[in-house]
Amino acid sequence: MCGKPLCTDCSVRCKGEIVCEESSHKEVVELWAFLVRSNSEFEADMIVGNLRIEDIGVRRYSSRAFKSAIGENTWDVVQVYVRQEDLSRAQDILRDLDLPTADSLPP
Repeated sequence: MCGKPLCTDCSVRCKGEIVCEESSHKEVVELWAFLVRSNSEFEADMIVGNLRIEDIGVRRYSSRAFKSAIGENTWDVVQVYVRQEDLSRAQDILRDLDLPTADSLPP
């Protein structure tokens, strides 16, 4: 979720995914659905803002905070998750925004 490296002592398996022990990360796997990845922090923020306008619960995860804390200046992709029950509607909204990342969405 956040880009932090995991070891076997601090990772747990949750619904087939490996996450850290942080409860908010386990909750994402259990209650939220992956929507899209973006290589741009700006684009991810735009997606999140548009989904919130439509009253869709959304979470954004980036490795930026962790990597800047250790002095690394390269960023991985930003991941956007929505409530599972809102996934289809969120995909439709993302398609309407006509962003490059929307090309990777299922039809």
